[in-house]
Amino acid sequence: MAQRFAEHGKRSTIANVAVLADLQSCAVDDRGGRAEGEAAAAAIEATRHLINHGHRKIAYLGVEPVTPTAQGRQRGFADAMAAAGLSEISLQVDGLRSEQQSYTAVDGLMRMDNPPTALFASHHLVTLGAIRALHDLRLEDQ
Repeated sequence: MAQRFAEHGKRSTIANVAVLADLQSCAVDDRGGRAEGEAAAAAIEATRHLINHGHRKIAYLGVEPVTPTAQGRQRGFADAMAAAGLSEISLQVDGLRSEQQSYTAVDGLMRMDNPPTALFASHHLVTLGAIRALHDLRLEDQ
């Protein structure tokens, strides 16, 4: 799984915000178990990557956790944050259904007095909205 994430994952650093996204390498099967497990493993690895690069306040941007893949990503993020002792300072925004909803969520997060230093975007539409918001906030120029 780690190798597949490395091959298929995309990472973009904008100012002090890292966006990890496109964990689509986790194929959904009819049973759901394999997909959820692989999604969780990829999310753990992605979250650990952010933590290993010094990020402590990481925001999770997720879709409705109704599919095994979405549930696995959410669980993997939460597990990695808990293992690092960072559960209390993580932020979680779930139920994002569009690029615009993600844009609005990221805009609000980044305008906080103490914004997150990293975003974990769990879906391609969420990622597009996050990147657009960061661009409009001119964070990529810092």
